[in-house]
Amino acid sequence: MPLDDKCIFLPLYYWSYTMFQNKKDKSLYLGCDHTGKATLVKNADLDYPNPQALFILKRVVQVQ
Repeated sequence: MPLDDKCIFLPLYYWSYTMFQNKKDKSLYLGCDHTGKATLVKNADLDYPNPQALFILKRVVQVQ
């Protein structure tokens, strides 16, 4: 089954961090909660990003 746009996240770069923005809903970002589980988080201001949505990206792996 092909993935639609609400399942795809695009990388945005903020200094040395990476944020993954939802392709369909630009206000949602891939994040994690206090237990380390993946979740969706809102990010109102890209100049002051939600810390739950910041990741350090070491390597990109293409999934086919």
